[in-house]
Amino acid sequence: MKVFFTGATGVIGNRAVPLLIEAGHDVTAVARSGDGVEWLDRSGARPVSVDLFDPQDGGGKVRAARHPLHGAHRVARFLVGVAPQTPDDTTVAVVRVNGAPAFAGLREDACLGIVAFDIDEGLVSGIHAILNPDKLSRVGPL
Repeated sequence: MKVFFTGATGVIGNRAVPLLIEAGHDVTAVARSGDGVEWLDRSGARPVSVDLFDPQDGGGKVRAARHPLHGAHRVARFLVGVAPQTPDDTTVAVVRVNGAPAFAGLREDACLGIVAFDIDEGLVSGIHAILNPDKLSRVGPL
């Protein structure tokens, strides 16, 4: 089984990651420091080094995070929390925004939001959620 583990270098993760690998799972794990990346690599996991920053832009017209989210765990927890609020008939398309990879939430002919990623040295270093309907109205066909 493929496993994505945030908090992999924490109290639970440093015990769980070796057990998952020993059981034959393909583990990709998040680390926020060079030491954590090295430990995960030695353990046999595929390390992902991140210190995510997630600024939200709802333009005061739609709900968005009130403050920037820092850290992979906080960003992941926020995204898991908002996923159930997405209308069932929303589709997600992989697009490029300003030359970078992104996801676009589409419903009927409208773009509901764009989540764009900053990529540094092949790793996600930032996430930007554009939810402001005024900005999204200028998005052409995706």
